[in-house]
Amino acid sequence: MSGVANKAAGLPETIALGVLGQSHIEAVAALEALVSPEPWSAKLFAGELEVHTSVRNWIVAHSVPEDAHQAGENEPKLIAFGGMMFADHEGHLMNIAVDPDHQGQGLATAILLELTRDAVARGITDLTLEVRANNQEAGALYRRFGYGPVGVRKGYYVDGEDALIMWAHDVDGKAYTELLSGIEARVIQTLAAARRTES
Repeated sequence: MSGVANKAAGLPETIALGVLGQSHIEAVAALEALVSPEPWSAKLFAGELEVHTSVRNWIVAHSVPEDAHQAGENEPKLIAFGGMMFADHEGHLMNIAVDPDHQGQGLATAILLELTRDAVARGITDLTLEVRANNQEAGALYRRFGYGPVGVRKGYYVDGEDALIMWAHDVDGKAYTELLSGIEARVIQTLAAARRTES
């Protein structure tokens, strides 16, 4: 992805968005294992690369040291990823994860914003996902994107926890476009504040 995509997602120059590729599989699987109680395997992520991009969109985010072009020894670090699948007019958020050292800085919002805008550009009108019923932080994020609960999948997860089914409708409409614009403005502020704290 280009710097245009970074700007659209509200990301600073020190964070770069890209498309998931084979070279990312090991790092993505390691991050998934770090943050998920039921992590996807590297084999599952690799399998996603075999699915046509017309029905999948996986993006990754790397931290890029400001002095990387001078020092040379600092390699970009994968710090977040997310993926969405598509069928007809519907998009399904499959996974989203952020490195614990970078959580609370607006990265999950930025990733979801980019995935959502891509979905709308594809002609998607409705979005759905499942989230752990007790994951209040994730649930709050999805509600900010207009998702609302419509049902529960009992014992959906291996540990027996229920999944909350959420939907966002009419994402191709003017009202939703305005919602995304408001989210973008807030995530830019959040990321800027995080950079000031780190500096």
